[in-house]
Amino acid sequence: MIFFQISPETDKDPSLGTSAITSYLASHMSTKLILVDHGSLTSQMANFLRNAGVRPKELFVAGFSLSPATADAIRSEYVQLVADSQPYLMGYLSVVQTVLSKRYGFSGLNIDTGAGFVDLNNIDFIAPLATKGIR
Repeated sequence: MIFFQISPETDKDPSLGTSAITSYLASHMSTKLILVDHGSLTSQMANFLRNAGVRPKELFVAGFSLSPATADAIRSEYVQLVADSQPYLMGYLSVVQTVLSKRYGFSGLNIDTGAGFVDLNNIDFIAPLATKGIR
């Protein structure tokens, strides 16, 4: 396993990741799996891999945060799995907790909103919900 740290510049502008991914894959041709711990970079993986000459399903790619670009990358089979933090639940349950605390003096709640997973099997159901800010 090799950890590949992105630069602060790429963190701010994910499009800069193309050269980093392309050069990395050129020097590590046995790569079979890429785990991306950055939602903006996950959304650019199809572009990165196309530019690197990688075909769909040639590598297994998993990442975070569903966006329209990430949904397209799943549909085009450049990205196989995305962990979705279910932001609607995060926002909604935070408001419920605030109201309960203010109105009734409840102490802070520890709520695990879980993790949704999105892949080719459920992308057509989940993607419209993500566009609306629900998933």
